[in-house]
This record gives sequence, C-alpha cells and structure tokens, in this order.
Amino acid sequence: MPHAATGYRLLLRTPGAVAFFLTAAVGRVGVAMTGLGLVWLLHARTGSYGTAGLATSGFALAEALIGPHLARLVDRFGQTRVLPFSVLAHGAAIAGVLASATPAAAIIAATCAGAVVPQLGALSAARWAHLLRGDRADELPTAFSLESLANATAFLLGSVLVTSLGAVGDAALASTIAVALILGGGGALAAQSRTAPPPAREHAERARTGRTLLQPTFLLLALLNLAIGLYFGTMGVAVSFFALSHGIPGAAAPIIAASSLSGLLSGWLYGLRRHPAPARRQLVIATAYLTGAALLLPLAPSAI
Repeated sequence: MPHAATGYRLLLRTPGAVAFFLTAAVGRVGVAMTGLGLVWLLHARTGSYGTAGLATSGFALAEALIGPHLARLVDRFGQTRVLPFSVLAHGAAIAGVLASATPAAAIIAATCAGAVVPQLGALSAARWAHLLRGDRADELPTAFSLESLANATAFLLGSVLVTSLGAVGDAALASTIAVALILGGGGALAAQSRTAPPPAREHAERARTGRTLLQPTFLLLALLNLAIGLYFGTMGVAVSFFALSHGIPGAAAPIIAASSLSGLLSGWLYGLRRHPAPARRQLVIATAYLTGAALLLPLAPSAI
C-alpha cells in the first residue's frame, strides 16, 4: 500500500478530483466562519450575549434537525439539483441577518440559515466514495484523511478571520465574506456534474432509511456525532466569550489559531501511516485526550 503522502498525490490525480475538492474546501471556510461570525456580529450590534447565543443556538439546532432531511433530498435528487437551492437559500437567510432591525428578526433569520447551510464537506466525501468504489476502495481512508485536513484548515482560516475582523469592529464584513465563500464554493461544486454521485432510487432510499434509523448502532453513532459537534461548535464560541469578558478581544484569534494548527498537524500525521489498532479503540483514545485537554481550559486565569 502506498505511503499516505504519495496517496494524497495519487488521489488528486483522479480526473475531476482537484476541482471538486478545492471548490468544496473554499466553501467550507465560509461554513466554518458562519456560526462564530453570528456571535461577533450580533454581540456587536446588540451588546447582548443572550441574543448572540440564541441566534447561534437556533442556527446549530436547525442545522442538526433539518440537515438530515436536506441530505436525503441530495441522495434522492442529486447534488447538482439540490445544492444550488441550498446555497441560494442560505445566502438569502444570512442577508436577512445582516438586514435585521430587531434581535427577534436576527434570531429567526439565523435559524433559517442553519436549516439550509450546505454540507460541503459531506458532499465532497460522497464524491470520493463514488470515484473510489470498486478496486480503489482501499484508498478511501486516505481520501477521508485529506478531507479532515481540509476541515481543519477551514476552521483555522475561518475562525482566525472572523475573530480578527470582529476584534477590530468589522463583524458584518466577516459574515459577508463567509456567505460569499459559500456561494462561490458551493455554486462551483454544483456545476461539476461529472464527479457527482448519481441520485439514489426513491423506494430503495426509503427502505434503507427506515431500517437504519431503528438500529441501536445508528442511534449510538448519531449521539456520538452530536457530542463531537457540540464540542467543536462551542469551543470557538467559548474562547471568543472568554477573550471578550477579559477585555482582550484580540486574544481570541491566536488562541483559536493555536488550537486549529494543532488539529491540522494531528490530522496530517494521522494520515501519514496506517494504524493497526481498530477504529473503535482509536476513537476512545482521541475522545479521552480531547476530554482531558478541555477540562484544563476553565483553569486558565486569563486570555493571555
């Protein structure tokens, strides 16, 4: 089996791979900016952590509840038909947040934005699974490692950009940049039909979904992903609030950058080798490490 670094190059030589991977990566930077951008934007406008928190919570909750149904539509009708709707609806909802005159309107618009946020990382991963089926299936772990690097890079760039702009009073510009990246990256991805997986048949999809959702293993996996999402979703917000509450808003960017850089390095090192330990054991070790590291954060006396 090839070295993972070589495997990355081989993957990107797959016809059409560079185009869909890079466009999805660009859009993912915007997605990474959006939730944290709402915190900075609405706190700057209202001076209320409560309003910012409600808007961000509405965004995340709508994404969690509506996201699976949007994914089902993608499976049924295909990425190239559903993604343009999702991208444009998300852009319109963020425009509603920017134009809102009251906290209630901003919270409603943010919730609508979360309901239709395009899951560009999942769509990119689905294209890898489609292209690497059959005799190239053993390359999927390397492809997913590449996807994790793209995610880590997106949250590094997105979080640092949002916190930097928010700290200097340009929170609205951060949200504008975020939606522009999503529109550009998502629109370009939707235009690439050659690498998109074909739509699934409606009756087969319904049968699979009905059986899968009742399986205990699926419910356990869903709860696990919920917990992981809560961890990463709240970390950037918590760091931002911590820096703001200590009167040093500019400290949020380097703290988040350090965290993202360490994640990027870990993802790169993980993908450089094949691990003999079962995936379940690797997950337990990684989760224990994250939990232990997070428990140290409340002990920090200041933001610097």
